[in-house]
Amino acid sequence: MRKSTRRILAIVLAVTMILTSMATAVFAAETSNDASTYADSANILKGFGIFVGDENGDLMLEQQLTRQDAVIIALRLMGKQDVEFETYEMPSDFTDILDEYYLPIIGMAQDLGLVEGMGDGTFGFDQLVTAQQLETILLRALGFEITDDIYADVHQMAQEMGLTNLVTADGTTEITRDIVAQMMLNTLNTNVKDTEEKLGVQLGFMEEEPQLAALE
Repeated sequence: MRKSTRRILAIVLAVTMILTSMATAVFAAETSNDASTYADSANILKGFGIFVGDENGDLMLEQQLTRQDAVIIALRLMGKQDVEFETYEMPSDFTDILDEYYLPIIGMAQDLGLVEGMGDGTFGFDQLVTAQQLETILLRALGFEITDDIYADVHQMAQEMGLTNLVTADGTTEITRDIVAQMMLNTLNTNVKDTEEKLGVQLGFMEEEPQLAALE
């Protein structure tokens, strides 16, 4: 009986180890696939001039993003050139912009209706951008009016429209640049409000029949 019991325990342990190894391998493969997908999306945006890396060309995909730098990428997403928003003549009136460089940039984003701040006269300068905050900007880029009354529904709205396809993050997650890239590419592949035209086509980044794979 003892030998039989030991044999059974050995078999159970062996099976458990095999299953654990398989689960680890699957998780590693999925993680690798996600990273590859995000990198591909970021490189597409780099080709569009939306995503820009450092002086060495590194897109810094694992780094988190501040709210002000998310605005810069969002303005490029809207087809604006750096020289346009860096010299914009209507600077932001938010009271917490600590770096003058960002005053015209955030001012343009305000005038385009992309950002409204924290509701107390501040922008949230230097705070890390969350998924829901970026989703708000992207939905506004698509022509949707996002007010305080519906802000709580933004994450679900973004999910239903496909802006978060291939992304696993809840609304409060402080997202990294790779996820930002994926969400922005999803947005370019989404129809502008009340139209049958994708934002990327409307802004001239993509052809009428884009060659990008459908993000499902």
